[in-house]
Amino acid sequence: MLKRIPIFAFTLTAACAAIAHAQDSAEAEVRAAIQQLFDGMRAGDSAMVRRVLVDDVRMSRAMERDGVPALRSGSAEGWLNAIGTPHDEVWDEQIWDLDIQVDGRLATAWMKFAFFRGETFSHCGVNAMMLFKDTDGWKVFSLADTSRQTNCWMPPGRHEGQHPT
Repeated sequence: MLKRIPIFAFTLTAACAAIAHAQDSAEAEVRAAIQQLFDGMRAGDSAMVRRVLVDDVRMSRAMERDGVPALRSGSAEGWLNAIGTPHDEVWDEQIWDLDIQVDGRLATAWMKFAFFRGETFSHCGVNAMMLFKDTDGWKVFSLADTSRQTNCWMPPGRHEGQHPT
């Protein structure tokens, strides 16, 4: 019996390590899909962004309009068209405090953001994404955010008006 305890402990430790590695790998894949979305936005490449979205992705914004709570929802087509339309300034959405949770083929991601048009601060808030892992990898099927221009935070190491390093 005493000889079996070390074998059981080793097997349990190895199984836990394998699960942790798989979880870390899935989180890294989700992080890469999110990074591709924002890299595509900075590059003005709507096709790059579209590759990490399901066809019927749901876009929502929770905000206040004239002091009244409002939830605006719709498709991503307008956003993708805006990304792909040439513009003089880089659209730079800086994200941080990214929290990813994964279970099988479902993942959630929550992050703070500050959005800049070139050197100019535009707005801040949080992004909440839900992702699904299909045969091509992780895809966003729901993206919700908040948007405000006051009481904002800036990404670590950046102050309002300062270009990211």
